[in-house]
Amino acid sequence: MPEYHKIQTMFKRNMEAPGRPLIEGAWTWGEFEYLALNRWQLTEKVAGMNIRVEWDGRIQFFEKTGKAQIPAPLYARLMDRFYPQILTFERRFPTGATLYFEGYGPGIENGGKYRSDQDIVLLDARVGKWWLRRSSLEDVADRFGLPIVPIIHTGNDTLLDAIELVKNGFQSRWGAFEAEGLVAKPKMELRTRGGARIITKIKAQDFRIGTPISRKEALEISEKTLEDAERSRSTLFRVKSEF
Repeated sequence: MPEYHKIQTMFKRNMEAPGRPLIEGAWTWGEFEYLALNRWQLTEKVAGMNIRVEWDGRIQFFEKTGKAQIPAPLYARLMDRFYPQILTFERRFPTGATLYFEGYGPGIENGGKYRSDQDIVLLDARVGKWWLRRSSLEDVADRFGLPIVPIIHTGNDTLLDAIELVKNGFQSRWGAFEAEGLVAKPKMELRTRGGARIITKIKAQDFRIGTPISRKEALEISEKTLEDAERSRSTLFRVKSEF
């Protein structure tokens, strides 16, 4: 199973300016702009190390690229969590699966603020070519006794609401400190015309550099895109009603 895909930042960067600040309103993908006023699934971004657990009749642990070494305490925690779960894997995933996690805790990024030891939190899961929906992901977390990244709600859960929340800062669900940001996915799994999964990250540190635009300006940038989206919806509903 391939490593976890890159999560695209929603705005382009000014590569000429110190700190490479975001150019707000300059979307990296047209799909982000097109979907900016739709509802998204938002989860808290965790600072850590990407880990995947592969099941194909045997259990294997990998760091994202498969080239770096997983810290010994974290590797021990993975063995404790999954080696006793072989029967659960066999029943839940008879054809195999890959579970994706963030490894976090002291000694991993800024993980000491989350907890006093190293552990994992479930981010995503894939069975064959299918990414699991949030409800199925929560079922996996329940069956295996795993923590899962928390859902964050803001406004109408649009991408613009999410950007505004991260710009203003919000408290982490793990404690009395500012969250790293959000990871955003459309409510329905979607891909670009090039086949890339539509998912983005919104990092608090990216809004500590430069002058941010206002929400009103962001809405004006997306006004034409929203009109196009509404026309598409209207056409779709009209076609459906004819059948």
